[in-house]
Amino acid sequence: MTQQGLCMSKTAIFFRLLGAEEKGEVLRTAVASVNGGSGGNLTYEADPASFRLIPGSPFAYWASEAVRRKFRELPPFEGEGRTVRVGLQTSDDFRFVRAWWEVSPERILYVPAKAEELDAPEALRRYQEACREATRRGQYWVPFAKGGEYSPYYADLHLVVNWRDDGMEIRNFDRAYIRNEDYYFRPGLTWPRRTNGLSFRVLPSGCIFADKGPAAFVSDNDPRVLNTLNAISNSQAFYAFVDVFLARVELAQSFEVGLIQKTPIPRLASSTQSESISLVMAAANMRKELDRVLEEKRVFIAPALCQVAGATLPERYFCWLKKASEAQREIDGIRRALDDWAFRIYGFTEDERAVITRALRSRAQEAQGMAAEAPEPEDVDDNDDRPLGQHEPLMSSEATLVANLLSYAVGCVFGRWDVRIGKGEKEPPPPPGPFDPLPPCPPGMLVGPDGLPARQTPPGYPIAIQWDGILVDDPGHPADIVARVREVLGYLFADGDPAAVEEEACAILGVRDLREWFRQEFFPFHIKMYSKKPRKAPIYWQLSSERKSYSVWLYYHCLNHDTLYTVLRSYVEPKIAYEEQKLREMQEQLGRSSMVARLVTQAKLPMETAEKLVSELGASGVLPPQYAVPGAHTGSKRDLERRIEAQERLLEELGRFRDRIRAVADMGHAPDLDDGVLLNIAPLHQVVPWKEAEKAWRELVAGKYPWAKISKVLCGPARR
Repeated sequence: MTQQGLCMSKTAIFFRLLGAEEKGEVLRTAVASVNGGSGGNLTYEADPASFRLIPGSPFAYWASEAVRRKFRELPPFEGEGRTVRVGLQTSDDFRFVRAWWEVSPERILYVPAKAEELDAPEALRRYQEACREATRRGQYWVPFAKGGEYSPYYADLHLVVNWRDDGMEIRNFDRAYIRNEDYYFRPGLTWPRRTNGLSFRVLPSGCIFADKGPAAFVSDNDPRVLNTLNAISNSQAFYAFVDVFLARVELAQSFEVGLIQKTPIPRLASSTQSESISLVMAAANMRKELDRVLEEKRVFIAPALCQVAGATLPERYFCWLKKASEAQREIDGIRRALDDWAFRIYGFTEDERAVITRALRSRAQEAQGMAAEAPEPEDVDDNDDRPLGQHEPLMSSEATLVANLLSYAVGCVFGRWDVRIGKGEKEPPPPPGPFDPLPPCPPGMLVGPDGLPARQTPPGYPIAIQWDGILVDDPGHPADIVARVREVLGYLFADGDPAAVEEEACAILGVRDLREWFRQEFFPFHIKMYSKKPRKAPIYWQLSSERKSYSVWLYYHCLNHDTLYTVLRSYVEPKIAYEEQKLREMQEQLGRSSMVARLVTQAKLPMETAEKLVSELGASGVLPPQYAVPGAHTGSKRDLERRIEAQERLLEELGRFRDRIRAVADMGHAPDLDDGVLLNIAPLHQVVPWKEAEKAWRELVAGKYPWAKISKVLCGPARR
């Protein structure tokens, strides 16, 4: 039993026991309290007839009389120019959906426009047709709103959907559901349909929305009205109405389109809108500012430790922590102010507000109790385990921010990020309006005159760029990853002591030196950073020998049909030749050392004389008969023999590494970014320290992905 009612004249008393462990005992106590003339947090009194005021007459005894009354007094969300719709369901996201960072920016839809210019139906129609035409001309990866984590006002859109030729492939996929496409590419609001808390956020122009990320629109696409709705729909007052429809019998709630359509909305005067617009835009902008330090976000500029001042990395960390915490406090303050505003425009009295707030708090505590006892449902939309409202940068440890800095340095070496922006010597491009289309490149990216990724080094650029997209873990090599990262740190921290910065970074990360971190820790860190439901998509690939004695790093966006041959020809084979020469020198040294030892220990020659004699023998290495006697092993000789054994093992390891790469190259590995990271990396699973790559390869050869280009090239019938 979870809830009970006792009839008393026109009203009934209800007991809410959903969060109670011993429901029978709690019920007996609650009934005794009522009989004694008192109530409690679990006791509610309501007239069941008032349930008919609510669409569908839900058994919402916990809602206050004031809340139920508003359903009769106010218009629903769906109406008066407002529309709520469910969107695209691909039914195969692995095939049709990607993270924005794993597709070519040139292929991401971008049709410039100002949301304010889409107010007339004809203007909107022209813009939508321009978007559809762009998908026919190569810009077919469209920003995709598909739910996501709890994030009111603003959330990064990290997904894109394949809408090539106006969605032709999805249209021909018999399991897909294309719903309400007349609303695609329009500015609006979206929210996660199933998540641990309702949170509306901006939906920019030029996007497609999903079944798990429904959207709300207004008839004239007015950003002012949309901002006002963003403020209302994230308020406590709005949620009080939504809560009427929720039984809360499970941890994650389903905020379905029909539920939102029936939720009351107050009638808004222009003066009322103005009061909220500046606040909600400030909150959205501050949330966006916190995202600008995360390189997997579409608004990334530079890592946190580059955006604050400090003589040391710990000083910069605490400076950033203070800045982020202040921003979060300001967001919280704005949210309280918007709650005040929303309660007022809904027409609730202070007493009614107190009742609503107390009820919502009780419901939140109940949900937290249930969350502690039950696992999170599997179908929650792309959620993580953060508390409601907790923003990612606020939870970043000092080590994470240092790792972010080093990751940024790698991106700068590959020509992905503009190191001048990270240094503060160049301004990033101005941000678009909240409902304007999303640019294909983050503002911190190194771009050419066309606004797309640069293909050559700009004049006077302060660091060298590895345009072939290949780095190696090889001390002394011109493309050594550690040396190149040091070059970036030297530029970023030129005003201080770059060597001290490196020492601090290693101490914070708990490693002896940067090489240890890049060899062992960077790739797992990078995978975690670039894995966000439903995609696991690392774009810096570590190809390593078995014991990680040697690694090659590839930048995904520089891959082509010749990349692996370049790796072999210009990096691995010269490395093997170099190590073979070292082995020969060791073996020659061992021979000379053995001769000297024999002359000293057996022939009793002075060391200087023995060394001179061996030197005169030269390459023949043959002692005169009178000195050719068995010799004893010395300590230095044993050490040299161990070094030779280790060198031979290294060469065997490098040989297997070379052979495995060559096998993939000879198969015709020609990456197509449209296939996604996981399928492109799969053929290299024997040299990539990532179990997901091996799993994807097994699935490829089993024929699970016949639609993928890489499947047709590498896994045809002749290769199985």
